Amino acid sequence: AVLLVDSFPTPLSYVPFMALGLAGGLSFSEVFIVSSIASYLAGFMGYGVGRMVGMPPRFERWIHRRYPRVQSLLDQYGGWGVAAIALLPLPLAVGTWSAGSLKVRFRQVAIALLLRVPKTFVYVLMLERGLQFGAG
Repeated sequence: AVLLVDSFPTPLSYVPFMALGLAGGLSFSEVFIVSSIASYLAGFMGYGVGRMVGMPPRFERWIHRRYPRVQSLLDQYGGWGVAAIALLPLPLAVGTWSAGSLKVRFRQVAIALLLRVPKTFVYVLMLERGLQFGAG
């Protein structure tokens, strides 16, 4: 689920799927490792689609309306823009598809996507603690 949500622009987040995994009995390590790998690979998928297909006009209008700063971040900062999107609570696919269509260097994107790992760690940790607190 994380791979799909982070590969294609949707209004969904990968966080509820991690919560479901923890609530369903998966360990912190299992959820963290699988979610981190899936999110990282999803970034490559989104970048590849953006690179091959470009930015369909309807999709581009939706991005500009819903996330007006994404395009300017990528135009101005390239790989650093992808890094910001990877850390911020923005849909990863919006940033990676845009980066692909703008032909941001693959190496910069690959390095920037590594920032999903600590972000995922923090999310899984907060989810785990929240579930422990709620179970009380």
